[in-house]
Amino acid sequence: ARIFFAMSRDGMVPANVCKIHKRYHTPYIVTVAGAVFVSIIAGLAPIGVIAEMANIGTLSAFTVASLGVLVLRVTKPNIHRTFRCPAVWIIAPLAILACGYLMAHLPYETWIRFVVWCAIGCLVYRPRAAAGGLYKTRGIDACPHAQDHTHKTARCPWTEEQTTLYPGASCCQTRF
Repeated sequence: ARIFFAMSRDGMVPANVCKIHKRYHTPYIVTVAGAVFVSIIAGLAPIGVIAEMANIGTLSAFTVASLGVLVLRVTKPNIHRTFRCPAVWIIAPLAILACGYLMAHLPYETWIRFVVWCAIGCLVYRPRAAAGGLYKTRGIDACPHAQDHTHKTARCPWTEEQTTLYPGASCCQTRF
């Protein structure tokens, strides 16, 4: 649900899918839809295949996150970091190597499934990202490359509340 909520915030999936429940303040539609989808997959696929796909998905996400941390340390060394990592130039490369090692020992069929799912994801979301996602279609100006780098406010499409958009928040991240 969190991934779809972030994707809807960036305009990659429709905002109405991630509406916030008035009482529980959670994205209820995508949570229920996700539970139904996962239940169907769990009921039809062998547990070994599910485990291997969960492993390669999680390991690849950790690899990308570790690589992203290193890239941001070089490209944006002065941005505020909410979470800090001690000895990042040791920890992140070790994480990349460890995840890569574990991924390399997964079966060939798992790699095929992983590549196919990644290709499907790119085909589905690439056109939306190329169109600029939320920031182009709804006119929200939060691009970190804008001339004015002050905090801006906009109405949140999910909660209808005013929200603060910070410079560097995910405007250009939706473009490949």
